[in-house]
Amino acid sequence: MTEPPPESVRGENALLKSLKSGGIITSNPVDGKPFVETYCAPRETSLEGMAPYVPKSPSSWCLVRFFLACARADWHLRLNKISSTLAAIDRRRRKVGTSGASHDVARATALIAVFKQLRPLYPRPYLCLFDSFALLEFLASWRIYPHVVFGVIADPFQAHCWLQEGSVILNDELERVARYIPVLSM
Repeated sequence: MTEPPPESVRGENALLKSLKSGGIITSNPVDGKPFVETYCAPRETSLEGMAPYVPKSPSSWCLVRFFLACARADWHLRLNKISSTLAAIDRRRRKVGTSGASHDVARATALIAVFKQLRPLYPRPYLCLFDSFALLEFLASWRIYPHVVFGVIADPFQAHCWLQEGSVILNDELERVARYIPVLSM
């Protein structure tokens, strides 16, 4: 009897399936488009590598915003095509015009720390797509709108996404993200 694949492999397979079903990637070269690398600010630092901010006990308002953000991200990923979810993110970004994260790094850092502290409370395994969308929704509830970046490694194929503001990676490590070529940033 073979063992089931580790959680990280199942998460990667789910992401690949989601990207294929949404028409973002294809395994058939005839159906694909020529590769065009998207503009993404150089990745220079990561909040993961900075001195950790240890939040005090989150307020009940933070808890409400956290669960609403996770539920909204979960709902979008389960019921909508990824292309429509990305279109909604793009519309919201255009409507507000600015991120807010670059103007108040300390506040954004504190909110990300609260999100990470609360994340084990939401019953869904780690998947970069869900965690990035949920964190994006959480930050948006405080009018902070960082960029979602999708990157790939060609051989063997791997896809990953993360949040980034300017040259700062918000929810991943610089060393990991540096291996990926950005293909979409919004």
